[in-house]
Amino acid sequence: MLLDIGANTGQDAKEMRVLGYRQKIVSFEPLKAAFAALEIRKLDSVFHLFCDEEDSVMVKVDTQGYEKKVLEGAAESLEKIKIVQMEMSLVPMYENETLFVDMINYLDDKGFALVSLENGWAHPRSGRLLQVDGIFLKRSIANEI
Repeated sequence: MLLDIGANTGQDAKEMRVLGYRQKIVSFEPLKAAFAALEIRKLDSVFHLFCDEEDSVMVKVDTQGYEKKVLEGAAESLEKIKIVQMEMSLVPMYENETLFVDMINYLDDKGFALVSLENGWAHPRSGRLLQVDGIFLKRSIANEI
């Protein structure tokens, strides 16, 4: 089961299908026109609607600086999630966002180990790396590998 939070147009879900992923994918992305009437809900309030106890759940979070807020709304769900993929900024990109080192520490406190980094976005002229995707695995699983 993949929960794609900040799915945009679903390009990551499409790529997962091309790579052979055949399990359930649930994507979340509010339409810009709906922001005024948008009901904000925590992942904890809807997790049970999409995920069963036996599901192996991965969550991908790419919410333009709101990643920590998404995780804060998923405190109970994180107990059942095995993998977190998260966009993290190395330098401030969005107002009040949690940066790379603090996000790693936050997820460490929640029981996840950073197991991989993927290049994200670099400044087009200088080439300076500005964002990366971190892959975090539930520490109890990472310790078995």
